[in-house]
Amino acid sequence: MNALYYANFVSGLQDLIADALKCDVKDLLIKKTLDGAFVFETACPHEKLKHKYFNNLFAILNLREAANQHPLEAHIQEVCRRPFKVAPLSGKAPRTFRIITSYANQLTAIGENTRRSAEYHIARQTGLRLSRSKSDVEFWFLYRTEGFSLFMQRLSYHTSFDKVLHKGELTPPLAYALCAAAHLPKDALVLDPFCGYGAIPKACLTYFPVRTCYAFDISDAALSYTRRAMIGIAAKRAIIRKLDVYALPSLIPAGSLDAIITDPPWGLYERLLLPLPRFYADMLELFAVILKLDGSITLLTAQTELVKSIVEESNTFIIEKTISVLVSGRKASIFRLKKRSY
Repeated sequence: MNALYYANFVSGLQDLIADALKCDVKDLLIKKTLDGAFVFETACPHEKLKHKYFNNLFAILNLREAANQHPLEAHIQEVCRRPFKVAPLSGKAPRTFRIITSYANQLTAIGENTRRSAEYHIARQTGLRLSRSKSDVEFWFLYRTEGFSLFMQRLSYHTSFDKVLHKGELTPPLAYALCAAAHLPKDALVLDPFCGYGAIPKACLTYFPVRTCYAFDISDAALSYTRRAMIGIAAKRAIIRKLDVYALPSLIPAGSLDAIITDPPWGLYERLLLPLPRFYADMLELFAVILKLDGSITLLTAQTELVKSIVEESNTFIIEKTISVLVSGRKASIFRLKKRSY
């Protein structure tokens, strides 16, 4: 029996994630494509859905087209008039629940009487006990500005990324998306010369058919963390070194790499010894030397116009694709650059 799901992810990655999801879920039917989210249907159990794309995954218990000025309150009133069934959960049986309300991607408050009515109804329907501070199950009432609201049960849980990641560290879903955008061939040799805390190498080695991933950075603290993060088979296929980007030709043979996937300095938070345009131009020139003739670069940066102008002037690469994304609320771009063949 098919179930309806809502998944959210990095804004701008709709096409990339849709393609990847269709490969993993054969009966996938995307009902709504939204900025940073999908509403989709499948018979696949939610435990088998690939959470590596998503920030969070929800089971949709009720979807309602919004038709008035108070869509969340109206939806709660409608839900309180109907029975519903929770999505089955694996593991320990849940005992407690709480309600989360969101309006246009922002957590919001609702009237206390409305909240109490919803809590009473959910408790009666599920047999769960209310716990507003910490709970086993979250039920969400979420309104989207596209004109509809959803009553949902949250299926995936993680601590907020800003509480568990280092400053500037990429989230696992974004690191995965960068690797997916690279279209890596089997047994690829891959480099991240600004690996930081290892998000890209870890995603690359965990999910993709990579032979070796070089992970370089100039920060001893970041590299120490990266070494600890590379466990099991991934560690055997990772070469982790302290190396400045200008020293790449000393360790990487010319024309040897299939792909470079990286999140270089944006020039917004770091102090660079060179002007940013010079640094980016030098970086791409070095990359051209160590890439194979058909090699590619997948690059995440907020310096969108700078990258475009350098590529146009250099005549070394072509821009195959540009994806506009939001990273921590800042506009950025994922570039896929292909080395020109002559």
